[in-house]
Amino acid sequence: MVTWPAYARPVPPVGDASLEPVIIGNLHDPRTAYANAQELRQAFPEGYLVTWQGYGHGLKDSHTSQQGASILREYEKSRAENKLPEYTNAVAKYACISKVFHYLDTGEGIRDGHTCLLPEALNLGSARAVSKARELITWFSQRK
Repeated sequence: MVTWPAYARPVPPVGDASLEPVIIGNLHDPRTAYANAQELRQAFPEGYLVTWQGYGHGLKDSHTSQQGASILREYEKSRAENKLPEYTNAVAKYACISKVFHYLDTGEGIRDGHTCLLPEALNLGSARAVSKARELITWFSQRK
């Protein structure tokens, strides 16, 4: 609903000292800076900041339940064979999401400042540009 003339209203303050939200900050989010998650954490003094080191907007995956079941089966199989499971990006994301869901279900198991680690550094920025340039040079040299 719109009224005219519009009357200026102050933006209400963000935050609440009585709430305990889980705030997930993503270090490589192209839409939302990590600093926003840090500021939001300050606005909710009883909240928990979880840091996801991965790339993308938020900690989500459209195939989480299917992927999670597969990851869990592989983990159980590795345990039965007394082997260490392979720690991949998918496993890292599943572990992080599981930790958050476990906290939401039980109220236990998460610490403020927890960081969900990736198995290897992301290939971003200048490192990615250099690797792509090398791929192009190789591709062009093979075409001659």
